[in-house]
Amino acid sequence: MKFSGWAQAALACAALGLVACDDGGSEGTGGQGGGGAQPDIGLILPDGGNGGAGGGAGGAGGGGALPACSDGRDNDNDGLIDEEDRGCDGPDDTSEIGPPACSDGVDNDFDGDTDFPADPGCAGPQDDDEFNEPVLPRCNDGIDNDRDGYLDEQDPGCRSVADNDEENEDEIPVCFDKIDNDGDGLVDFPWDPGCSAAGDDDETDGRLTECSNGVDDDEDGRIDFPDDPGCMGTGDNTEADKPLAPQCADGQDNDRDGRTDYPDDVECFAASDPSERGPCGNVYSPPLLAQGETLVVDTSRGLFESAGSCGGRGSPETVVFYRLSRPVEALVVSTEGAETAVPTTLYVRRGVCLDPDPIVEMGCQREAENPATPGHTLTIPNVPAGDYYIVIDGVAGAGGPVAVTVTEVPLAQCLNTLDDDEDGRLDYPDDPGCDHPTDRDEADPDVAPACANDEDDDGDGQVDFPLDVACPAASWDDETDVCGANVPFLQLFDANPVYVGSTREADGASSALVGSCGGQGNPERVFRFRNPRPGRLTISTAHPESDPGTTVYVRRDCADRLSELLCDDGSRGGTDNGRVAFDAQAAVYWIIVDTTRGLGGDFKLTVEREEAE
Repeated sequence: MKFSGWAQAALACAALGLVACDDGGSEGTGGQGGGGAQPDIGLILPDGGNGGAGGGAGGAGGGGALPACSDGRDNDNDGLIDEEDRGCDGPDDTSEIGPPACSDGVDNDFDGDTDFPADPGCAGPQDDDEFNEPVLPRCNDGIDNDRDGYLDEQDPGCRSVADNDEENEDEIPVCFDKIDNDGDGLVDFPWDPGCSAAGDDDETDGRLTECSNGVDDDEDGRIDFPDDPGCMGTGDNTEADKPLAPQCADGQDNDRDGRTDYPDDVECFAASDPSERGPCGNVYSPPLLAQGETLVVDTSRGLFESAGSCGGRGSPETVVFYRLSRPVEALVVSTEGAETAVPTTLYVRRGVCLDPDPIVEMGCQREAENPATPGHTLTIPNVPAGDYYIVIDGVAGAGGPVAVTVTEVPLAQCLNTLDDDEDGRLDYPDDPGCDHPTDRDEADPDVAPACANDEDDDGDGQVDFPLDVACPAASWDDETDVCGANVPFLQLFDANPVYVGSTREADGASSALVGSCGGQGNPERVFRFRNPRPGRLTISTAHPESDPGTTVYVRRDCADRLSELLCDDGSRGGTDNGRVAFDAQAAVYWIIVDTTRGLGGDFKLTVEREEAE
């Protein structure tokens, strides 16, 4: 079969793998059987003749091959055509091939990092693939990036799992300061549900998180912190397990101590703990001590790694582990006993074993160097649930046998969140058997008090606590409106004379009282304070927690404006919050926190007493 010159040229193009091949235009007609050159493709056809001239005439009608970036074709086979191709600078560009993905100025894998060296998926600027597995934030990568002994959410430098910096700030964060800042009986991360991480600066509880709601959210058969391996703390908002199972939930005895995973391995603070070695690492292997049992240790065989704030430096020490399952009024650590042969320095650290920072030390006590009978007792008040490391250190010697015991002093029944008398009501102020929060007995009196007797004793249409505003608690025995009609009041107790709250009407404030220095028509909160002993009282809202604009005044009779003793709006002291001080008798005083301006705000009220000489 004989092909025309154009057809033979097309076949030649195909044989050479060329993409664009022009037939010389649409106006001229190529010669038949010619052996002339086809000017647009530059090929010599094998069949000689007179066709060359005809081909040349045809070429006069064509414009040549279109540039690669405007020919409607995917010339570099990358799925993109012409102006959509990142290799095209414009329609006249003759090549669709552009710079490699790692030097093209585009975030090709949409991970927030662009090109080499910023994108971890780029080995170099000539790499044509930016893709990499997602890089976890440093506060969620299972690595102690700042080498301070804390991982991820446990690190006080981490505000949340999304934080990409574990470095600690100069100020101690609220969720790591050993203080119950929101007054819920729970302290810091991981125990306070308001703390999403140790570096969180707000303990205030919001809605229940997945790690504190009592639900198996990820359906793995384990519920909440500390039992679910996906929960680093009660404030963690997801039970979802991390890709790599933590050592304390992987079914392996990783530290070869004969105990596997949480809770059997006592060095695991939770199922999510990444190490079975616990906070003591490879330094100590602390034995477990249970309440009521006596453990005899020999400190002369201890290490020289730790010291307490009150002593122990230069002496060998031994560490004992104690797990507290619920808050207690006090933890009592004692070395008194016949087996104790040497004096000791005792200090207790919460949650950490090796950190010498005083912030983690719950208490420290050093015994005399040469006591007649070695042995002493360290009492630590208001202890939250958690893991504790008791260090038995020396005083000034080589150590020796020491007997150690731990005793828990339970919380008073009226603040332990239990229905101890099984009457369906819990604690102060709801249980009529509780006169105050530290009352150790919830048992109801034989005759129900006026605020819990199901009667409208004062005929104002309001019955009992909490409906009758004259009742500060169910145990109160008088429904009379002592501060005026519909003016509620709270009791402030000498055992803990601190209140954090608000003067907003939505939070229980009234707008009926006024002080001599301010508060007219503005919302106020009223407190009844019984001073048990004579002394100088300082009553103040001048604290960082208080919004500007509080006035403080004190009365002997709540409803009598003329009984006012002092009033201060802070202006004389150069502040926006009130503070008064006076010599007080053993008597009842009414403290009013009023609003200088506006519709109310947050405040912290404190009462301090300097005992009379």
